[in-house]
Amino acid sequence: MDGVGFTWAPDEGLRIGPTYRIDYHIIEGKARYPSYFVVKDGGEMIKVEKENFDPLFEQLFGDCPAMQEELAMNPDLKKFKNFMILAEVYNRLCAL
Repeated sequence: MDGVGFTWAPDEGLRIGPTYRIDYHIIEGKARYPSYFVVKDGGEMIKVEKENFDPLFEQLFGDCPAMQEELAMNPDLKKFKNFMILAEVYNRLCAL
């Protein structure tokens, strides 16, 4: 989490909330990791590896309709090598 973000929309006014922006250099540097440990919704820590990525995908990202729309537009995002980017997109679209 980067900090606090402020957005303005004429129909919604000022919105304040946490930001989840990761610099692309950090993503590129971590994109070659063979595994990741993640925690979703305060649950148990899950080790995500290339071998178990497909079975875990729905559990990790399937609860957000906006994410499904993004994946339809960018199917390559669903590859394990893009896990850091995928997590960033999920946090921006779905984790409020």
